[in-house]
Amino acid sequence: MYDIRSCRLDEVELLETFIDRKWRTGHSLSKNRALLDWQHLDSRGEKYNFLIAKHEGTGSIDAVLGFIPTWQFDRALLAEGDYWGAIWKIDETVEAARGLGHLLFQKLLSLRELKSFGALGISDDTARYMSILKFSAATMDQHYILNEQCREFRIATTEHATRASRHRNDPTELTEVNDLSEMGSIQAAYRPKKSIRYIENRYARHPVYHYRFLALHRESHPFALIVARKVKSQGSSCLRIVDVLGDLSASGCLYDSVQELLQRENAEYLDCVSSGIGDDAFERMSFQKLARDGDVIIPNFFEPFERKNITIRCAWRSEQEPYVLVKGDSDQDRPNQLQAAGQPDDR
Repeated sequence: MYDIRSCRLDEVELLETFIDRKWRTGHSLSKNRALLDWQHLDSRGEKYNFLIAKHEGTGSIDAVLGFIPTWQFDRALLAEGDYWGAIWKIDETVEAARGLGHLLFQKLLSLRELKSFGALGISDDTARYMSILKFSAATMDQHYILNEQCREFRIATTEHATRASRHRNDPTELTEVNDLSEMGSIQAAYRPKKSIRYIENRYARHPVYHYRFLALHRESHPFALIVARKVKSQGSSCLRIVDVLGDLSASGCLYDSVQELLQRENAEYLDCVSSGIGDDAFERMSFQKLARDGDVIIPNFFEPFERKNITIRCAWRSEQEPYVLVKGDSDQDRPNQLQAAGQPDDR
């Protein structure tokens, strides 16, 4: 009754319609073909990285499961087999569609190239389902450094914030990077495995967002690279770390360097949402850990903006450790609201 397979090029309009009608009306992937192609068009240009369940009688798509492999942005990573899940939805108005979500997921896990799988921002139902399948699971951590010179916080709520500890005897230099080709000596320290080419194609060539690249140095030698995005909201701004290449546990104190960055950018704070890096590494860098039920609020949703702390659950299956998830993985740092000009106001 259903043909379960990858979405063909000539079915992209059906896919866009499904996303718009069954996932979210006006969703960016249903309205911006360039964004959809960049994120989900197989890098060989032969199909979309969406599994679909297409009814053989009606010709309608009744369920979809999007996925993003790391090799989407660097073909050299194909052998690593690292995949993330994306939009996963069935048409609940179709009686025959029941059970299609499970079939799509099993189809994805059976892909010959797949060696690890991660999912971010999962629902309660998805968390329970992946628990049955013996996936590892966690609640993602959020760490931050406040701008000590900021007099009015319009994004964050900081009345009861404590001052971060500084380890000035072990400073690490943080510098802006304009040419990623100069960072070729930095090696991946975590799974899913990434590369400089991945960073370039995933972030420097993003069709909507503008990203910044910051290198961590010891004795003038870069050992890690941070990808950050400036977010403007409420007449203010903040900086958000969305990805990391290299080993953050090798870093010393970043407090002074981050303060210089925040004050230069007139940003309220720098934050990082992650799982698997560990509190010790962030403490050495002088980040504070956000208490989800505390008085300090470091928002996570900006499109639309919500001034509240958000719990983000994640799950994964991988034979190799450490397995690290960050805000830029999968489709988490993706525009949800496109302005009339085609870009969110994030620059």
